[in-house]
Amino acid sequence: MQIMKNKFWVYFVVLFLGAFIATEAEAQKVRGGNIGTAGSDGVNQAKGGYKYWYKRNVIRRAPHNHRWIWSKRREYWTVGINASAMNYFGDIVPRPEFTSTDIRFTRPYISVFATKRFRPQMTGRFMIGWGRAAGADSTSASPTTNHDVFRYIRNASFRNDVVEFSTSINIDLASEERLNKEYYKRPSGIIPYVTLGIGVFHHNPKAKTPSQFGGDWVALQPIGTEGQGRSRQVSVNDSVTRTISYGDKYSRWQVCFPLGIGFRKKLSAKWDLAFEVNYRFMLTDYFDDVSRKYVDPGLFGDDELGRAMHDRSREDGRADRLAAMFDEGNLAYWGAKSSETFTGVDGKTYTTFIGFGNENNIENIRGNSRDRDVLLVTGFHLSYILAPESVVCPLRYR
Repeated sequence: MQIMKNKFWVYFVVLFLGAFIATEAEAQKVRGGNIGTAGSDGVNQAKGGYKYWYKRNVIRRAPHNHRWIWSKRREYWTVGINASAMNYFGDIVPRPEFTSTDIRFTRPYISVFATKRFRPQMTGRFMIGWGRAAGADSTSASPTTNHDVFRYIRNASFRNDVVEFSTSINIDLASEERLNKEYYKRPSGIIPYVTLGIGVFHHNPKAKTPSQFGGDWVALQPIGTEGQGRSRQVSVNDSVTRTISYGDKYSRWQVCFPLGIGFRKKLSAKWDLAFEVNYRFMLTDYFDDVSRKYVDPGLFGDDELGRAMHDRSREDGRADRLAAMFDEGNLAYWGAKSSETFTGVDGKTYTTFIGFGNENNIENIRGNSRDRDVLLVTGFHLSYILAPESVVCPLRYR
């Protein structure tokens, strides 16, 4: 997964540099045709040889060769709505790869936003959004593939509702001359852009309980399914003990870094439509409540629900069903027909599949803590321009 992430960054940088070089080449062509001199027609030449100020009382005589200098008066605001699809990349996906997601778990993402264009090629955006992501090993992981079968047996699942607040910068991948050639007039063609920013979001992963607990949706963070918020004493020798802590419970407020690319099209004088693909790189690996290793089931003490949500591989009669699948050739792991019995830290006896639910097993892997979870938001942005009448170019100058 880390290699795939590195490749993504390489591809993104190459794309950005290529677009930048192309737009600069276009800018040079436009500049070559815009060189002029100040004269009695009321047009004063600005620094650089190709930018012009226009006097308000003089009709512009060469609209294709001159343009207005960008100034504060040309800044404007927009408001808009966004309807998108949200997909998730993490520990509960079909394959352990950065590009792996299950489109069957595509869920909605909607938001409202406001933008301010403060340069010809740069726009600031503030967004408030809500979305949902989900995943399930029993649906996504293949029971017949050697590597994926372990996630199928793990049987983890989740649903997570997200409320996000983000701010970002959109950079148009078009020359400044194309964007700034006419006073307050947006290009009618398709404008590609990149967007990058920072955001905070509140999330609350949930999962359905086993049938003996009612099959209801419960929040997973308070349970501490990987031992969070718990500790135990270990005897070093006859007179010395030490405390093993399993860490604090993760925060449901987290930070993300939006990064994406989009294409914007002018619909009319007041409306724009954009299509955007935007990744949310998160600083947490607990978006799906799966990250590290299994813990000793005795650590949960009298919390039967916590123990059940910690290791779900054998719940609701799955042990017999998985053994039958192996006999029929529909399961790629022989361990489904065997189990191990051990004594937990609470002195009780527990039975698990080999490599599942036992802290002392060398193959005790529940998730992959080396990689953070990622979201992908893909959809349309509809914007309405709030243009003060005081900055609209008079008809005679258009």
